Amino acid sequence: MSLKYYDRLLSKIDEESPEYSLLKNAVITDHSPIGAFRKTIDILCEIEQAEYLRLVAKRFCIEASSEIEVAIILHRRLGT
Repeated sequence: MSLKYYDRLLSKIDEESPEYSLLKNAVITDHSPIGAFRKTIDILCEIEQAEYLRLVAKRFCIEASSEIEVAIILHRRLGT
């Protein structure tokens, strides 16, 4: 997920919720070639948690929801 959408989604979720914990345990991944800036947030969770997080994101940040959906599809296609 992009940093921008991650921050937007995180700011709208209750700090006591399980979704907030999932987001806070995410890791930043650097996909940058030399001289470029391309960092994303990888949310480390089970597929069921990702599906639920996508539904939550639909209410608060549709762009984050779309990026979570892409990750779910890739996960299923790659079988990881």
